[in-house]
Amino acid sequence: MTQVDTLLLIENGKEVTLLFTAATDYNPQTLGFDRSVDPEKECLDILTRAERKSYRQLHTDHVRDHSALFNRVSLQLPALPQAWDHGEVRGLKARGDFRVDIKWKEHKPEQVTVHAGKKIPVEILYGDKKYYLTPEKGMTYTFNGNLKPIKK
Repeated sequence: MTQVDTLLLIENGKEVTLLFTAATDYNPQTLGFDRSVDPEKECLDILTRAERKSYRQLHTDHVRDHSALFNRVSLQLPALPQAWDHGEVRGLKARGDFRVDIKWKEHKPEQVTVHAGKKIPVEILYGDKKYYLTPEKGMTYTFNGNLKPIKK
């Protein structure tokens, strides 16, 4: 491999793996910038760790990281019109072959039931409450309005 002006020239190769990354000093948890973070150093550290891995390990790690971000279900409660102060819905379909039942009163959830179609992470959010679950396929999980599991 040689560099010719702004080009990389690869000759007589059967395959090539290009490593690239990006970093920022933006912190999504605080919705602001953290100027103590050096994005260039972060990138160099990431690339140094990646250079030590085989292609197979890079691929495995990438799939795992991607799946953790995108192969999950996030339920944010309540997503109800203001006019519906009480009620119940059953069988709402969520990505990942999940069904959700919700009962609510005075605009607050009283009971949430998750019917798992796959074994992928589920995140249930209500106000400042969070519950994380990695369900078993085919199982049903029920929670009270404070997102505490209810034993059945």
